[in-house]
Amino acid sequence: MLEFHLYRLLLGEWAGRLGQPWPWNPAGEAGIETAAGTSIDAVDGPGAGAGASAGAAERPGPAVPPAPPVPESPAASLPAIAADAGDSAAADLTAADPAAAGPGPGRAGLPAGWQQLSPTVLAAALGHIDPDGLDDWEAIGCLRATAKVTAWIQSVRVRALCRLAELRPAEDTGPSEPDGFSRFAAQEVAAALAQPVESARRDLADAVRLCRGLPVTVEAMAAGDLDLPRAAALARGSADLPPDLLPEFEAAVLPGAGTITKDSV
Repeated sequence: MLEFHLYRLLLGEWAGRLGQPWPWNPAGEAGIETAAGTSIDAVDGPGAGAGASAGAAERPGPAVPPAPPVPESPAASLPAIAADAGDSAAADLTAADPAAAGPGPGRAGLPAGWQQLSPTVLAAALGHIDPDGLDDWEAIGCLRATAKVTAWIQSVRVRALCRLAELRPAEDTGPSEPDGFSRFAAQEVAAALAQPVESARRDLADAVRLCRGLPVTVEAMAAGDLDLPRAAALARGSADLPPDLLPEFEAAVLPGAGTITKDSV
């Protein structure tokens, strides 16, 4: 502040020698007379503190960045996920019971009525389950939910394998490619998944039989009602049937296929 007033004093002296009026003399304020007859505020004058305060009040402070948005929790976003997935049952469930959007405080297990959720929405609900906090009944429910989601994921895998088989048609009709797709397709799958080639070839063949001959079975997998081992057993069991009998076979065996124990598959 002292340096500032000395600077004004020097400017006043310079203006006086040039014969120019000095404008910095507000009326009624005590000041120091310069050689040119002008007045500047004294360092400790009555207006010094007020002027400094006014200047500080007018001077804008540093810009404060806005606070970052609070991320939405997975539980709170479950209704939106349900809406995006077109899951009307999940939307109705969360609208009727807000706690159904997720476990929430004090709730370790799945929301009530989770059986109505589609596998895609159920996968989101499982994403914020803590298995270490489940009781015995909640653990059983969690296992059933993961089985449903797993069946849906397996249906996606089956369809992807069938698509790859379509993109890799057989180059000959001889015994080297009896399943209708190139033998190189199995090698590609084996390399991508670190899987034995023969196992990859068998998975491709099952996928082709399911998607082309048993489409309702694939739909049951996508709904989470039938897993891959049971679906593959149906595909292999119907491999020798003529194509026109496959719909009848599927209609007869599919309703009870989901309850068959894996030991009997």
